Amino acid sequence: MSGSCSYDADALKKKIRDLEHELQKSREESEIYRALVEQALDAIAILCDMKIVYANQAFLNLFGLKADEDIAGTDIKLLFTEEQLQEIEERLMYRSGRNDVKPCLEMGVLTMDGRRIDVEICAKRFFLSGKELVQWVVRNITVQKSFKEELIKSNEENRRLTKHALDMLTIVSHDIRSPLIAIASTLKLLKRGIFGKLEGGVIDTIDDLLNRVVGLCGTVENCLGKTSAFNGSIVFEKEVLDLRKDIIDPVLEEFIREFEEKEILLDSRFGSIPADKIPIKASKMWLKNVYRNLISNAIKYGGRGCTIAFGFEIHGSYYKLNVYNSGKPIPEEEHHKLFSKFTRIKSGSEAEDDGVGLGLYMIKQIIQKHGGDIWYEAMPSGSNFVFTILKD
Repeated sequence: MSGSCSYDADALKKKIRDLEHELQKSREESEIYRALVEQALDAIAILCDMKIVYANQAFLNLFGLKADEDIAGTDIKLLFTEEQLQEIEERLMYRSGRNDVKPCLEMGVLTMDGRRIDVEICAKRFFLSGKELVQWVVRNITVQKSFKEELIKSNEENRRLTKHALDMLTIVSHDIRSPLIAIASTLKLLKRGIFGKLEGGVIDTIDDLLNRVVGLCGTVENCLGKTSAFNGSIVFEKEVLDLRKDIIDPVLEEFIREFEEKEILLDSRFGSIPADKIPIKASKMWLKNVYRNLISNAIKYGGRGCTIAFGFEIHGSYYKLNVYNSGKPIPEEEHHKLFSKFTRIKSGSEAEDDGVGLGLYMIKQIIQKHGGDIWYEAMPSGSNFVFTILKD
C-alpha cells in the first residue's frame, strides 16, 4: 500500500514540475511577446469585452493616453463616438453574426489630447485560457489619406482640363476644316481653267498646293475623329456615296507622295476594288478616317519597300473590306488590346512608337456605328486588318 502511495506521490511531483515548466515557458513567451509589441511602430492593444487588457506605448501615444496611467480595464468607448462604436462592433468585434465582417476598418477619430487623425484598425480574434480576446493593430493613415485625397482632386482637375482641351480642339478642328475644303475646291477650279488658262509652271504649283491642302484637311479630320472618339461623341449623318470615288481614292491621293518616297507598292491580291460605282450609305468624313488610319498604320509598320493591298468582297447586305501590309505581324500577346483606348502597337518592325494610341480605337467606334465590325488577322507574310460595313 505504501509503495503504491509512494508511486502516486512521485507522479504527482512530476506533474507539478511539468506544470511549473509550462508556466515558466508561458511566462517567457509572454515576456518575449510583450517586448516585441513594445518595440513595434504600430499601435497594438488586446481587448476583452470592449475593454483594454493591454496596450503598447505606440497605442498610448496614438490615442493621446498618458503613459503613467494604468489603462487595464479602460473602456474603449472613451476613444470613439457612438456611431463608430456601432460600426466597430459590427465590423471588427464579430458580434453581429454578419458574414461581411471586415478584418480592417478606416475611420477618423479625435484623440484624448485633441488631435484629429485618420486610423486603420485591423482586428484578429483569438482565445486564451478559454477566454475570447481580440487583438487590434492600429495604424495612423492621416498622411496617406491626405495624399490620396489630393491625388483624387488632382485627377479630377486633370480630367476637367483634358475635357476642356479636347472640346477646344474639336471646335478648332471644325473651324479649320471648312476653309480648307473651300481652298481645295478653289484650287481644283483653278487647275481646270475655270478662271482662265494657266501656264504649266503655275499648274504644277497649284498641284503642289492642292496636295498640301488635302493632306492638311486629312490631318484635321483625323484629329477631329480622335477627339470625338475619346469623348464618346462620334455623331454623323449617312449619305449615299461611292466607296471608291468618295472614300478610297481621295484618301490614297493624300498618301501618293509618301508612297513614292518610301517605294511602297499597291497591290490587289485580296480581290481588287471594282472600278465601277460601289454604292454605300455612310458618313464620308468618318469612313475616310477609317481608311486614312489603316493606310497610315500600313505605311508605318510595313516599312520602306513594303506592299499594301486592299480587299473587297460582297456578302449580301454588307461589304467585307481589308487593308494589308507586308511588314512583320503584330505579336500575338498584343492582339487582345489592339482596339483599346491608348494602345500603341508594338510590332517587330522598326517603326517609331509615336502617337497616343487612339487610331484603332477610333476606327472600331466608327465601324460599329456603321453597323459593322473590325478584327486583326496575322499572316505569315504580313498584317491584315479586316472589317465589315453595311451597304445601307
